[in-house]
Amino acid sequence: MSLKDILHKKVSSLKKSERCNRLKEFWIFEGLSNYELSFVDELFYNRMYRAGETIYEKGFPVELVYLILEGEVQLQETQQSFGANQVLDLASLFLSDERHHTAVALSDTEVLAISKSEFDCLINKQRGLGVKVLRNICTKLTHIIYDKPC
Repeated sequence: MSLKDILHKKVSSLKKSERCNRLKEFWIFEGLSNYELSFVDELFYNRMYRAGETIYEKGFPVELVYLILEGEVQLQETQQSFGANQVLDLASLFLSDERHHTAVALSDTEVLAISKSEFDCLINKQRGLGVKVLRNICTKLTHIIYDKPC
């Protein structure tokens, strides 16, 4: 193995470790081990959006779930904003097959994206991991329901 190959492998390993550490910052992955996070990390890819760029439009199919690493995104119909370390429009995964909002980057934004089918596959194939993720989602929903007045 050449020195170039060794360095490339080391840099790739560092980047992967760095992304796994970033995934730990999202509530949806709370309680996952480094081993489980490595499975999750394999399915995500980075995407960049410039300020003013549309991420997805109302009425379009729900194809991707987004984790915001940096920047700010707004849902146009509700003016609700999402920032760093937040999951963008997670409800669309469970409520319907089409988007109910248009999402626009308010500033230059970096996200991690995963396809809806890959997310579903992850939950189904890695049962222990799936239970933890779904438990985190249920916990978050419980806080939303009980922390807001009716």
